[in-house]
Amino acid sequence: MDLSDSIPDLENLSLKVKQEKQKVLKVSKKSNSNKSNGSGGLPVGSNRTQSTAGNKRRWDENIGNSSNSKRIREHGESNEKPNWKEYKQEKKAIKVERKKSDKGAEEYDIVQSSKEIWEDLRRKDCSAERKLNLSAALYELIKGNLTKFMNTHDMSRVIETLMGTGTVQMREEVLQTFKSNPEKIYEKYSHFVALKLLRHANTSQRKQFCEIYYSLTSSLAAREYSRDVLEIMFEQAQNERHRLKLLQHMYGNAYYETWLKINNNPSDLTLKAHIQAKPSARKKIMEHLEAFIGKLVDKNMPIGYHAFHGIIQQYLSVSTPEESERIIERAKLREELYNISQTKAGANVAMQVFWNTSAKDRKSILKNFGSVSELACNQYGHVVLLAIIDSLDDTVLLKKVSL
Repeated sequence: MDLSDSIPDLENLSLKVKQEKQKVLKVSKKSNSNKSNGSGGLPVGSNRTQSTAGNKRRWDENIGNSSNSKRIREHGESNEKPNWKEYKQEKKAIKVERKKSDKGAEEYDIVQSSKEIWEDLRRKDCSAERKLNLSAALYELIKGNLTKFMNTHDMSRVIETLMGTGTVQMREEVLQTFKSNPEKIYEKYSHFVALKLLRHANTSQRKQFCEIYYSLTSSLAAREYSRDVLEIMFEQAQNERHRLKLLQHMYGNAYYETWLKINNNPSDLTLKAHIQAKPSARKKIMEHLEAFIGKLVDKNMPIGYHAFHGIIQQYLSVSTPEESERIIERAKLREELYNISQTKAGANVAMQVFWNTSAKDRKSILKNFGSVSELACNQYGHVVLLAIIDSLDDTVLLKKVSL
């Protein structure tokens, strides 16, 4: 026997070992690539999207089962599809019954009938004669429930329309409602009724409405909804005395105790006349006014409102330079000079602010000024332009602003 036949071929053996190592390396590389591709270490050949699709299918089946169970509970175990039209009618009937139980059947019927009349009344093609007939029918329905309906989202709109299409007697009824319930003016929807009443009322009714709220003007100015009504009262004021009368109760208790309580109808209603007559009351009145104007600023009273301009004008007419500077800074009047120049009182305030400010501040005011052409055509704004031309010595800047 030859010894070489029993000894294994070393070269072939080493080749087989190398081949096995290469196979192992290929398998490990493939598994690592699957991990990096987002398969999460799943076995080779598995697919994550298939697993996600399976989960989604099982989720849809669960949802279907739950909807089926709900349908079975409501319509029985029949395999037939429910009649959705009947189903919706049933739901609507349940909703109506719930509203009737909440409001009462009688009130619910009044509201529904009023809305039906209102839909015809607000149409553009409704004739004048038909409007009068519909307004009379609508008034008969709601006249006993004005106080209740005035601050509801739907019925307040109905009453607003009635103010425009109804008679003087109907507006008088709403006026009497505000007289017996003056707090209604602070409510979200009731104040819209008050705005409509002032727009369509006659002179006598407007005067009566203002007399209800003369003593409440400070609270009207400080509230979100009622300040809009106060603004209309200022716009519709017949003369300057009427506007000053609306401002009286904003001056505080010191003014009332030393002036209004003694003389309810003074000949001169300006704050300057009162302080000249009662100089001892000046300190308390000025402290109150400064705090009150700050309160209006904090409550975001619109800068263009007549009442805001009027109260600042009265304050600046009797203030010292230090007091004027504090209120100008507090109300940011320099930044809003253009916006406050649109009313008579605002134009007077704007001129005082511009005259009593430094040359540096005047330049910054004019650089941020609005349209000069619009202000020049305004009834009161053109006076502010004349004051600017009169007091500004920088001709180059004036030319830039005017052009």
